[in-house]
Amino acid sequence: MKNTFLDYVSSINESSSTIVYHGDDFNTTKLEPKWMLHKDSNNQEGVGIYFSIRPETAKSYGKNIVTAEINHKNFIDSRSELGKINSKKIVNLMKYLHSLDNEPLWYLLTDYGFEVYEPQDVEDWHFLELYKKMKTEHIRNFQIELAQKFNTEDFVKAWNKFVKIDGTFQKQPNGDIWYAVINTDIKISKYN
Repeated sequence: MKNTFLDYVSSINESSSTIVYHGDDFNTTKLEPKWMLHKDSNNQEGVGIYFSIRPETAKSYGKNIVTAEINHKNFIDSRSELGKINSKKIVNLMKYLHSLDNEPLWYLLTDYGFEVYEPQDVEDWHFLELYKKMKTEHIRNFQIELAQKFNTEDFVKAWNKFVKIDGTFQKQPNGDIWYAVINTDIKISKYN
């Protein structure tokens, strides 16, 4: 086990993948979107199933431990600004969600000061303008806001289809790193 964040980052640069750990009492066998934003969960780092670089952290969350092999390069800092993600990806994500249900995005547009009188009045140009207004938001906040306005499963599907970033991460004060894994294609395995 690496002792410092710098040791961990050095090991990431040496290898393309790392093993992370998730603990719970639910016998998780795959990454289920319905559990990625749950009222009983702490989603402070974004939408996803939470993993740690430390098995002991996972054990503190439950006796059933699973692992995943991830590539750190496919994750983005949860506190990065949304503007770090290509606008076309976010615009396509919003268009897709809007095509499923036009009301939640209409409310979001009006929350950001757009004068759009009815959900059916939303036009394609609104999505890019909304992205421009939201681009200084933390990625984690953007994810949570959209997953709450739509249902989590639809948001996860849209994120994986258009954004194609495996999730977010954040270094914790104790040196641990938490990963919110949103890519449902990442396989998990039993640890114990």
